[in-house]
Amino acid sequence: MKRKPSILAQLTIGFTAILLFVMSATATVTYVQTSRSSLNQTARLLLDSITHLSGKLDANLIEYDKMTQVLAFNEVVQKHLSARTNPGSYNEELIRVMNASNRTSGHESNIMILDRYGSSYLANSSMDFLWRSLEAVQKQPWYDEMEQYKGRMLWFSGLVWVGGAQPAVIGARSLNNIETLENIGTIVFAYPAITLQKTIGQMNLGKSGKVQVVDSFGRVVYSTVWDDVGTPAPSVLLEQVRKVPSDMITLNTEDGPAYISYAYSEYSGWTVLAYIDRSEVYEGVSRLQRTILWISIVGLSVGILFITFYSWTLVRPIRFLAKRIERIDEGHLLPVKRQLWNAEVSGLYDSFNRMLARLQQTIRDLTDKQVSERQAQFVALRAQFRPHFLYNTLNTIYWTLEGKRDAAAAAEMVQLLSELLRYSIQPGSEMTTVREDVAQLRRYITLQKYRYGERLDVELDIDEELLDCRCMKLLLQPIVENAMTHGLEGVKRDQWKIRIRIQRDGRDMVLTVDDNGIGMSEREMKEILSEDAPQRNKPLHTGIGLPNLQERIQYIYGRSYGITLSGNEWGGLRVTIRIPIDPDAGSGKEVP
Repeated sequence: MKRKPSILAQLTIGFTAILLFVMSATATVTYVQTSRSSLNQTARLLLDSITHLSGKLDANLIEYDKMTQVLAFNEVVQKHLSARTNPGSYNEELIRVMNASNRTSGHESNIMILDRYGSSYLANSSMDFLWRSLEAVQKQPWYDEMEQYKGRMLWFSGLVWVGGAQPAVIGARSLNNIETLENIGTIVFAYPAITLQKTIGQMNLGKSGKVQVVDSFGRVVYSTVWDDVGTPAPSVLLEQVRKVPSDMITLNTEDGPAYISYAYSEYSGWTVLAYIDRSEVYEGVSRLQRTILWISIVGLSVGILFITFYSWTLVRPIRFLAKRIERIDEGHLLPVKRQLWNAEVSGLYDSFNRMLARLQQTIRDLTDKQVSERQAQFVALRAQFRPHFLYNTLNTIYWTLEGKRDAAAAAEMVQLLSELLRYSIQPGSEMTTVREDVAQLRRYITLQKYRYGERLDVELDIDEELLDCRCMKLLLQPIVENAMTHGLEGVKRDQWKIRIRIQRDGRDMVLTVDDNGIGMSEREMKEILSEDAPQRNKPLHTGIGLPNLQERIQYIYGRSYGITLSGNEWGGLRVTIRIPIDPDAGSGKEVP
């Protein structure tokens, strides 16, 4: 027979699995919530920083915008560019005004004015433009959009010459006559893109993070990674910017997945971007996750130790009692004296001790009173039957608990067993009512259902008029126990069926128990109830309780009553008990 795991092992494994599930679920929820909170906080801080940075850039650009606007409305500029004839390519007074405006920028820059006749005028600066003629300017991709701005400043990324081509911030606007609003030229202002470094400053975005400024044409004006300047920004990102002016999105970059916060400027059309690697965002969360993992490992280890100890304290008393019951056959009848902390197990021990005391008293009474051989034989049978009953029932609890991890269910099973023992060893008359004996049977069936679950199907069909009639104690339980042990447990079926009926037949009460077990042959049915059956001399804990029950029935009610065996429609065994409804109809004997 395959060895089954112990209750201790199952309780330990079960509680450990529950603890592991709870701790894993808690750790997972904590990690998810912390990650979400960290991401939200990072997004909020980045967005605030980027929005503030975009505002600073706008403030600088607006200052340059005002400077070129003042220059455009200057009397010298208006007079020179509004001339009806070509004024020529050089005007000292105009250059002087341009130089004065250029010095207000506070850093290296340059201004170029182109009139409508194609002449260009440059302020004195070490910076020069790559295009100097009106024709060259008109071929630039930004020129048509500048004209649509109708005098407003258009800011974009470009190149200027400072000892070589260098990235620059360039602004251009149409120059109109202040009185007629007629277009009289173009003003272009430029300064090195590296100057934006002072405005943007330093942002802590981790090792791989960066800040970019992208113009309205989708080109990078400035980047903390200088190689990015002048390159086109990702088209996916630009599409998102057109939908939502400021937000945080996820984008797969060359360095891996990154979070990008951005803010769009309505004034300049520029977008400020902040890239931060996902690993940088979750760095703190990862540290927290490792801490939670170590705490979980320590907590789980301590929990397993506690669970093992707690499970052992629950199982140890039951194991000890089971061993003591096994030793009853060897004549060990000393009561158990142990300090117990569990009320249900304590009640079970008390019932066991009372059973032992009663058993010892029965033996003493038989010795002292020297009762008749018939009475002595019956008392011995009853004394044997009760330990056998307790042993079988305890085994039922023991193996039922193998599949359970519910302490409440265990408590209920122990309580049921205590009530079963109390009923079986209660002193007094051997007679009871059908109602009480059926209640005892229901307790036994409940215990068996805890063990076998839905596999066991028990049907009760009882004539309620017979519930208050008297009958001998433990009339039904041994029959059902015999059906379970010898009829059903040896059969591999998905459903075990037991049907119990109590009906009136004239002046008799007929009790039948059917099962769909292995059944018996005609020869076995005859041999098991015969007076010289070999099972009568075997110990009762083999489970053969029918001969003993037959003898009890016939001793109380007479030889005309008792047990008959037959087959049934399920292919199993039918046990029929016939007793008189009026106890006086039998021998009328009471058992001490």
